[in-house]
Amino acid sequence: MRLASPRRLRAAVVLVCLALGAVVLTAPAQAATVADPVTPVFGAWVDPIAGYDPANSCLTTLQPGTELLKDLLATTYGRTAFDTLRACTGGVATSEHNDGRAIDFMLLAANPADMAVATSFLTWLTKTDAAGVPFANARRLGIMYVIWNRQMWQAVDPVWRPYTGPVPHIDHVHISLSRAGAQLQTSFWKPYLSTSCDPLVANCALSQAAVDLFTMPGYHFAGGRIWHTWCEPFQTATRCWTYIKATVVVRSAAGVYSAVYGWAFNNITYTDVESPAWDANPLAIPGAHLIGARSWSAGTPSGRMSSGACRRRTATCSSRTRNGFSTDSSGWQLSRADHSGPGSRRRRCWRPSTCPTNCSRSVGRRP
Repeated sequence: MRLASPRRLRAAVVLVCLALGAVVLTAPAQAATVADPVTPVFGAWVDPIAGYDPANSCLTTLQPGTELLKDLLATTYGRTAFDTLRACTGGVATSEHNDGRAIDFMLLAANPADMAVATSFLTWLTKTDAAGVPFANARRLGIMYVIWNRQMWQAVDPVWRPYTGPVPHIDHVHISLSRAGAQLQTSFWKPYLSTSCDPLVANCALSQAAVDLFTMPGYHFAGGRIWHTWCEPFQTATRCWTYIKATVVVRSAAGVYSAVYGWAFNNITYTDVESPAWDANPLAIPGAHLIGARSWSAGTPSGRMSSGACRRRTATCSSRTRNGFSTDSSGWQLSRADHSGPGSRRRRCWRPSTCPTNCSRSVGRRP
């Protein structure tokens, strides 16, 4: 048997090493069938490059931007294995996992299907967008750095370099977020920043400005809760749907109750100007009404409601959980709270009602 020369052996080793070093950047054949995450439409402004900002706190809850990125990965790739929040050792934060800014996306580099998912995600994350902005999605998410399969990518040094840390990251993709990304202050979650901020100004003050979460499209963090609002034209008005991340009790067709954490419908808001059509709406007139075979009651302002407001209640049934037991109950339930706000804007807060005859649960449209 003829043996290869030392020169040919060295050349073969170099080629193998180069192929291994480029595994993140060169997608295998399976990657062609992996869909990219749903990406909003952006304007000209793009978030500044995220520099390294080490962990300095020990949190017990995941930060909202980290949670939504995990949800995005799960929804896009159908995977459910993640490692996120970790307790500090000795009360000292040494990792972004400690302050809720890191995700370990559990994938095996040796598994072709997992490799295809990792390659697809990282290619989408670091690619140049249609406007010519390098690694635009990483900037809009507030990505500080990524480690995968013995390689590391940093926003401040946006090339894949060998990673020689003690953990080779061959069984998960590590993702660390900036504080802005973790706190929902970047344009991926607030696309209006990309159209409202001056493209010539790197740091946009609007990212931390207070907005009306019921009428401003995007994701919001208020009152310790994550909110999502999206809007659409509706007749002469704009209709905005608002959802909140919450644990809700749902009942199956078999009558089994279970607690589910996810997006729950919270509010629907109409913004328009005063008009006779709105004023003629029966639900704007105090008193009892029968509409669509349902009994409604409209009341005048009381309690915390502002001047010019009306409360709407509907006869319905709902599922409640108390002391570990879930029951159905019938009665009056707050359905809307209408008011005329600044600029003659009228808001309608609506909870979809349920059917009193069989108490079947009804939920609003999901975002």
